[in-house]
Amino acid sequence: MSLEFRQECSADLRLPVDGKAFIGEPLAPSDRSVSAPVVGESSGEKTSLTGHVLKLGLRVSLKRAVVFSMRFARHPLLTSRWIGFLGEFSERYRLGLPHDDLVRKSIPTFFLHGASSAARLDLLLNHFDVASEVLSRRSLMALWRGSTLEMGTVSGRSENYRIQLQLADHSGARHEGAFAIRLRRQSDGYALCTVGFVFVRCEGDSYSLAIGGMQGPKGEEAKRALITATRDLGGLRPKDAALLVLNGLVT
Repeated sequence: MSLEFRQECSADLRLPVDGKAFIGEPLAPSDRSVSAPVVGESSGEKTSLTGHVLKLGLRVSLKRAVVFSMRFARHPLLTSRWIGFLGEFSERYRLGLPHDDLVRKSIPTFFLHGASSAARLDLLLNHFDVASEVLSRRSLMALWRGSTLEMGTVSGRSENYRIQLQLADHSGARHEGAFAIRLRRQSDGYALCTVGFVFVRCEGDSYSLAIGGMQGPKGEEAKRALITATRDLGGLRPKDAALLVLNGLVT
């Protein structure tokens, strides 16, 4: 059986084609180590981000606000570096204010078990540096603000399956990546597979990605849903379909 994958042009992902050509608006080269003023820098935008962070407790639950405050008190330098990066990155590409879940990202528990907090933070910062080169500004802005991007559709015998890209925090993969690919049944939105990942830079000017975790569906109908989807996809398991999409991101 042949499977059909239809990529959604509206997402404007600017995914690589033959490793060279891109679709969409290119971003300016990113370089976190440069201390010169970034594009679009203004004191008003910096003040806006500061106020955005200070008013976080008014927008999230009391529990989340307390956890964020305790994390800041325990890791002030780490949290300050992360918030500073959010402000710099937002200004450089004119992305607007980051989603609250990005501000609240738990660096000390991110991705790598046993790694230092500084190493985890560097991994997260490098992820966004690579993302600025892989994605169009429109797609990056959508993810930055917490939106979900529709990447395409996989068609089986009797059902279609949506492939979505979103913040890992919105996919139940908060500690397993910065972004996540999610495969959903189109008829009812049932999530069959979620893969949390980060982009990583390789030698030279190339990049790849690292997977922090894969999750299947939960509940009583989970096993039956996976079996049904695998049969509908001609023997291709949902997690393998998600891995094929991730492979396409780095091919």
